[in-house]
Amino acid sequence: MRKTVVAAVTLASATALTGAAAGSSSAPAADARATHVLKWRTNGIASDEVGISGWTRSEVVTSRRTGADIGYDSITGDSVPGSNRVKMYIAFAVEGGIIVARAHTDFEPPEWHGKVLSGAGKFKGITGTLRVREARNTLVTMRVKY
Repeated sequence: MRKTVVAAVTLASATALTGAAAGSSSAPAADARATHVLKWRTNGIASDEVGISGWTRSEVVTSRRTGADIGYDSITGDSVPGSNRVKMYIAFAVEGGIIVARAHTDFEPPEWHGKVLSGAGKFKGITGTLRVREARNTLVTMRVKY
């Protein structure tokens, strides 16, 4: 599992630095892919501050349907100075592959909205949207195509 977490952090960092987009010439045709709704719950296991306004966080990802732990996520966030806005890059290392997304929030309501950028493994060519709702446990919902 440690290799999976390291791979997720590396992929999230590379995407954050390069601003990689989801569009790929090797992605299958949009109508050939099925739409999936992924519903997860996350629980934090570690976090740290980076620089003046940045932070990182690692979490365990749990299936909301079965209650089983299915992987980990790694979040890199940065507060926008002078505002309530936060930008984040997230890598989910779950069974079958990795999903990379970016999100933002204004803290009111406590929800993040974003876009799925890319994926690896069974999620190669993935596109879609991300919604994260802060609750007792963080609730993650993604509407994606792969």
